[in-house]
Amino acid sequence: MLKDYKKMVMILLIFGLTITVLTGCGSNKAKQTSDQEKTQQAVGIPVEIITAKTGEISNYITVTGTAKAIKSSSLTPELQKRVTEILVDEGDKVKVADKLIQLDQADIKAQVAEAKTAFNSAQAALEELLAGSRQEEIDKLTAQVEQAKVSYEQTERDYKRYQRLFDKEAISKQQLESLRTEYISAKNNYKALQESLKMAQAGPTQEAINTQRSNVEQARAQLNTAQLNLDKTQIKAPFAGLIAKVDIEVGEMAGAQPVISILDLSSIKIKTYVSEKNINSLELNQSVEVDFNALDHKLEGEIENISPALNQEKLGFPVEIKVNNTDNLIKEGMYAEVKIKTEHSAGKIVIPKQALIQENDKSYVYTVKKNKAVKKEVNTGLTTTENIEILSGIEVGDKVITVGSEQVTAGYEVRIVGGGEQ
Repeated sequence: MLKDYKKMVMILLIFGLTITVLTGCGSNKAKQTSDQEKTQQAVGIPVEIITAKTGEISNYITVTGTAKAIKSSSLTPELQKRVTEILVDEGDKVKVADKLIQLDQADIKAQVAEAKTAFNSAQAALEELLAGSRQEEIDKLTAQVEQAKVSYEQTERDYKRYQRLFDKEAISKQQLESLRTEYISAKNNYKALQESLKMAQAGPTQEAINTQRSNVEQARAQLNTAQLNLDKTQIKAPFAGLIAKVDIEVGEMAGAQPVISILDLSSIKIKTYVSEKNINSLELNQSVEVDFNALDHKLEGEIENISPALNQEKLGFPVEIKVNNTDNLIKEGMYAEVKIKTEHSAGKIVIPKQALIQENDKSYVYTVKKNKAVKKEVNTGLTTTENIEILSGIEVGDKVITVGSEQVTAGYEVRIVGGGEQ
């Protein structure tokens, strides 16, 4: 029994000692924490600040696109002719109206000559008609008509004979066309002289004069048409630029497909798409920042066109950006990122976004006054990834805590260790 009693006493003593030790440790820890807080309040919680001042704040969007020439043209010949000369290579600079490609013009030159002859004959006949006819002129015209008739009939026979030979493939088309030109010229000359003789014999009536004037205008129109066709044998640059592609060779027949392409890269345009959320924030001629991955510096552009219609495929509104390219650094097809300002505000206080504290759907900042933290509720405006606009709650000159605010409580002593300027 005594043995059991001693055992019980020992257990109680051990338990009591344990409780005492644990209680003492807890008391010391609580005391230590309280002392730390007192020391920290006395020395001050280290913080960084900025001095509140007014500034500007902006929001941007970034869109992408590829460079396109401000002007481009793929040139297709208006005549189906053989290429006789190519005067440019890909990459060449050309000026407006420079000749790029020459087409065969032999038959058209013949047509021009024929039209000139007809026009000159008609013009001469009109001048003679206006001058009046004399017997010697009539005799002269009669002889000319007879001579022209003989020439016409001979060339007609030759032409028909050449036609039969051509049908039998005995002669070339060029030989046939050459004689055809002579035949038509002789025929027109014969008819013109016949008309001139008739008018000379009948006398210069007003009706005859009007008819001959009409003949002159008709001949002039035919000459102009022939000359226009001759001009079409030369493919010229419609504007100054660079040759992008030559898609034909000397000797090939030009058809209904483009044979040469030209680009004007003095300026380039970038077509991009902007969401309906931001489209109404954009303005024509607004400056933008353009970053081409292929270049080592950023360029300035401006908004040249804003479409009012949504592109259903892209789910955005088409916007065109124009960029000056006088140095010819930008090539067609280069990828670009465009930074566009969508929101802007000025004249209000702007502070770093990290200084803001959110509690119960309200916004606060801590300021420092007489080395103590002061908690102030603020109303905010425009927000970016880095800064925020303060509409009310603090004033210019207030010292706003930017680093260390999570350790601060209103009324705590603080120690400024950095900052002071925004």
